[in-house]
Amino acid sequence: QQQSFDLINTCHQVIEIVLPLSQQKNIELNLDYSPIISGGWLGDQQKIKQVLLNLLGNAIKFTSAGEVKLKLRQISQGIRIEVTDTGIGIAEDQIENIFESFTQASQGNTRQLGGTGLGLTISQQFVRGISGKIGIEVN
Repeated sequence: QQQSFDLINTCHQVIEIVLPLSQQKNIELNLDYSPIISGGWLGDQQKIKQVLLNLLGNAIKFTSAGEVKLKLRQISQGIRIEVTDTGIGIAEDQIENIFESFTQASQGNTRQLGGTGLGLTISQQFVRGISGKIGIEVN
């Protein structure tokens, strides 16, 4: 449901929720945004919050050391939200499958790291539902 909301405040709320997970693993969790980005946006705050929770939770789960960062960047079409991490990464041939239900890139990680495998699928559906784009870049 479309409503005006404060994106920066929403990001802070999500960071607060996942902070205990990152602290348990001794992983730095940072929010990075330019002061020119205003807080006021129109959209479905709950869906955006859920996507951010899924992406950050995933990043923390697959990172054993280092940092997870939530970054907001102003782009011509609106805003780009990036989640970056120093985790185990993903093989390029696995990227196209990552948004499929119940897929985890390395089946060996499934038992060790747990989870339903639905977070990215749901996130993709939510983002498409608000006419956004979601994807993965490997560095």
